[in-house]
Amino acid sequence: MPRVLPRPPRPPPNLQRVLALLASSRDGLTETVILKHGCTVKQINELLQGGMATASTQRILVGKRILEIARLRITEAGRQALKR
Repeated sequence: MPRVLPRPPRPPPNLQRVLALLASSRDGLTETVILKHGCTVKQINELLQGGMATASTQRILVGKRILEIARLRITEAGRQALKR
């Protein structure tokens, strides 16, 4: 008989909402936008540590200033977590 691996637990509703938000954006969202939608830094860290999202930094030129922003994207593991 084949061995069946247990399914990882479904993320809590507050993280599901953030994952759905990330999934709706093709290029990911900036940390600022996610925070404006009511997500907390703790929730962002949970997604990153759980492998459900990735973060990358970008530098953009605004006037004469260079700003560094964090952009978050959903991973395949995050998409699978939404399907459960």
